[in-house]
Amino acid sequence: VLLAVDAASMARSFAALVKGFLDFDPDLRFCGVLANNVGSDRHLAYLQQAINGITDVPLLGATPRNAGVTIPDRHLGLYTADDHVLSDAAVDALADMAAARLDLDALVNRLPEAAPEVALYEPDEPEEPDTPDMPAAPAPDVRIGVARDAAFCFYYEDNLDVLRRNGCDIQFFSSMKDFAPPDVDGLYLGGGYPELFAAALSENVSMRESIFRLCASNMPVYAECGGFMYLCRKLVTADGRPYDMAGVFAFNVCMQQRLAALGYREIEFIRDTPLGPAGTTVRGHEFHYSHLAETDAPADVLPAYGATDKSGADRGCPGWLIHRCLGSYVHLHFKSRPAVGRGFAAACRKYKAEQEARHAAR
Repeated sequence: VLLAVDAASMARSFAALVKGFLDFDPDLRFCGVLANNVGSDRHLAYLQQAINGITDVPLLGATPRNAGVTIPDRHLGLYTADDHVLSDAAVDALADMAAARLDLDALVNRLPEAAPEVALYEPDEPEEPDTPDMPAAPAPDVRIGVARDAAFCFYYEDNLDVLRRNGCDIQFFSSMKDFAPPDVDGLYLGGGYPELFAAALSENVSMRESIFRLCASNMPVYAECGGFMYLCRKLVTADGRPYDMAGVFAFNVCMQQRLAALGYREIEFIRDTPLGPAGTTVRGHEFHYSHLAETDAPADVLPAYGATDKSGADRGCPGWLIHRCLGSYVHLHFKSRPAVGRGFAAACRKYKAEQEARHAAR
């Protein structure tokens, strides 16, 4: 680990913070310390003096306070790379700063001794390790449409890897610019910022109607957080403006100024879903600033999740199921239960076979 510490307004207390991290977990190996938000060379000298003698882990340099390369934040966290917040010039400035202010040679030289082989985290249902001699993923036999643009930009790359490992060909599309999803056998709508692009999403009527028809056709669809919001009837922004969404789930989603939910979740499917049968458990994360205005679901919308937090307390954040469309505020992490990726791929194969049989019968 290279420990990066925000040293703004710190002097000797920097050493206390560094020592706390270095001693907290004896299984961690540290290759160095980086001081961030340093005000001047004199400030850096104070920091170096503070940690002299308390550790043999070196201070490898400092990044100065620089508003030109600061990434701003917003209600769900940082702006993302999809927002193009760092220009090429800013990236070049960061590289120049690293070359000038960090001892990169010392960092590289310390890596072999600081990073011996360690046991990696293994999920409850481990996959084969990603090694050069690992069997190749099967040739793709189903196509998964994944909404990816400024409105839907948050995906665990692990989830896409699990799908690819199970024979899925990922086809990205834009919910705002494209006329309809590509020709696919299933849809995955991830998280993001639909509330910031509600007008553009609403104005793309052809996309909304296409997704509604695909859900009604029993296509397997998985939508999480922002994607789930898009599949609801209306999205009401923080200023009270309602925008029509895809209308798959008969809920209105209302933005609010305060955080609605945040935390890790343990999910158990309470009925069969496109991701797997009842009883399947999988881990995830919940983080949103909106709530459902209607809590009584229509008869054809079924609750699909039981959810608890890390303490085991009921969190009351159910998933919802209609046809073969599963939606929830929770971002599921497929590698915590790789069977859900296999389950979604299998559901898409079933749908593909059904469609082929239907066409053959005509």
